[in-house]
Amino acid sequence: MRGIQQPVTPAREADPTGLPLPDVLIDADWVQAHLDDPHVVPVEVDHDTSAYDKEHLKGAVKLDWKRDLQDPVTRGFIGQAAFEAVLSERGIANDDMVILYGGRNNWFAAWAYWYFKVYGHRSVRLLDGGRERWELESREMVAEVPRRPATVYRAQQQERWIRTLIRARSGGAWPLPRRRWPWRAAGSRPPGRWPQTTTVQDQN
Repeated sequence: MRGIQQPVTPAREADPTGLPLPDVLIDADWVQAHLDDPHVVPVEVDHDTSAYDKEHLKGAVKLDWKRDLQDPVTRGFIGQAAFEAVLSERGIANDDMVILYGGRNNWFAAWAYWYFKVYGHRSVRLLDGGRERWELESREMVAEVPRRPATVYRAQQQERWIRTLIRARSGGAWPLPRRRWPWRAAGSRPPGRWPQTTTVQDQN
């Protein structure tokens, strides 16, 4: 990938940081060392959509989960064309390494991670510890918004197992667990829930 030294994974050798799921998580030290690499793109996706506007990782771009990543009618995934348009406008290319992070233990960043997997982005990771850990370790945060040139992003073929999971939305027989806060689990089914899902209440 254009000169980027990729973090190691089990497919290549043991992960020296000791992180679980090295194909999913990325160590903050590695990210900090590559903040000036134009092809490593930190992307903030936060439940608090105003957090980025105050300060963020150097070079990070913002994806607003409401405006950019949620269908205004179904509250589900946006389509492929819409995803391509958002990433093109943010200056993210197909061969960039995307580092997703956010508040609340990467809550909405993890949601965005599945977008990138569904639409076939080859290199995407979650920042271990998210925004809170980065701040607790007093790492650099800036207010400057980067200006990345627009790209022509093209979504790729979805991985087979993800296509299978998506097909379960329509008439599939698999029970799919669904995490919800207790106060949101009561009442009628809200928009955006997959068929055949089972609600698992979060007691934390």
